[in-house]
Amino acid sequence: MFLKKLIICLAAVALPATVSAQERPDFETSTATALSVGEEYIGAYIARDWDRLAPLMADDVTFQDTTAQYVFGGVKRAGKDPLLAFFREGYSGISRMEFELDREFASSDNAIFEGTLDWDVDMGGGRIVSTSMPFVVVLTVHDGKVVSHRDYADYRPFLTANEASMIAAGEAAGQD
Repeated sequence: MFLKKLIICLAAVALPATVSAQERPDFETSTATALSVGEEYIGAYIARDWDRLAPLMADDVTFQDTTAQYVFGGVKRAGKDPLLAFFREGYSGISRMEFELDREFASSDNAIFEGTLDWDVDMGGGRIVSTSMPFVVVLTVHDGKVVSHRDYADYRPFLTANEASMIAAGEAAGQD
């Protein structure tokens, strides 16, 4: 008898809680908000307009680019102020950043942007690396603010351009 009651209790706990339509988040509203905030955010991010980006971020926002691990190190930040400081300092060598959007969509609290990132970055000593590479940004939005920003990029074109730039700089230095 005890085992039968235990099984009934466990089954009751395992069943998903029924949520009324009024309590359930509205998919369409969440999706529209994520896309609207996401479009505004991605525009400010690509423009490197940190003052315009700041009000779109939650105080506990997180940023991560796991695809940059072997290129720029572990790129992970948490918190609005540390992230803005990272963007202002870490992106200061970028003189041009353009994003050709191939596809965007939102679903629930997420907005996804996929395309090609064209950018120029000063690697020091006047050596500029220009790159065009596949790029995806995934944003999660809660209460009208970005709480999670994830970048995913194919850094192979950057590494190839960087190597060519170093070779060219070496050849130029050898000619002096």
